[in-house]
Amino acid sequence: MLIPTSTNHPRLIWGPHPTFNATNYRIYRAVSNYPVKPITLNYTRIATVSSSTFDYIDYAVTILPGSQYAYYYVVGWNGTTESDKTNYVNTPAEFHKAKADTPEENNVYQNYPNPFNPTTNIHFSIGNGKFVTLKVYDVLGNEVATLVNEWKEAGSYEITFKSTVGNRQLANGVYIYRLMVYPANSGTGDFVYTKKMLLLK
Repeated sequence: MLIPTSTNHPRLIWGPHPTFNATNYRIYRAVSNYPVKPITLNYTRIATVSSSTFDYIDYAVTILPGSQYAYYYVVGWNGTTESDKTNYVNTPAEFHKAKADTPEENNVYQNYPNPFNPTTNIHFSIGNGKFVTLKVYDVLGNEVATLVNEWKEAGSYEITFKSTVGNRQLANGVYIYRLMVYPANSGTGDFVYTKKMLLLK
C-alpha cells in the first residue's frame, strides 16, 4: 500500500511475509516519465530495513499529479535470497534525482510519526561507509536504547523504535535520538546529530 505523508512523500506500507523468514526487507523503485506496466521497468534497490519494519518513506520523491510516475515493490531478504515481490504500487510524482543518488553527506531526519505510540521510524543517511551508532536517551541524558551499532555502507536507512525496551515500558515524555558517524581509526564521531521525539500514550 502507498499513502502520502503530511509533506507529500510516498509512504510504503506492507506486512510480514507469510512464508518467507525475512531478516530484512528491501525496497525497490523505478521512475518513468509516463504510465507503463510496472513489470516492464528496471528497478533500483533504494533501501534495506529491518524485519520488524513494515513501512518506508521515500524522501527522494514528492507526490505531484501530472509529472513523472514512481513505481515500487518490496521483497524479503534472508541474507542469501530474496522472496517473491509484493504487489507493485505507483503514484504520480516528482523525482528528485539529487536526493536519490548515493548521499553526499550524513543526515538524520525527524522521526515519523511524532508524537508516537507505540512505535516510530527514524530515517538516516550515510555518505560513505562508516561505523555508525544510533542511540536513544531520556531528557536526563540516560541511555534508553541502542538501535544501531555497526558498520553501514553508504545509503539510506530506516530503523523502528518501540516504546517497550526489554521488559520496560517507557514513560510518556520527550526522548532524544543521536546519530554518531565515526571516521576510520578514531574513537570520536566526525558527525553527531540529535533530534527530539515525543512518546504520548
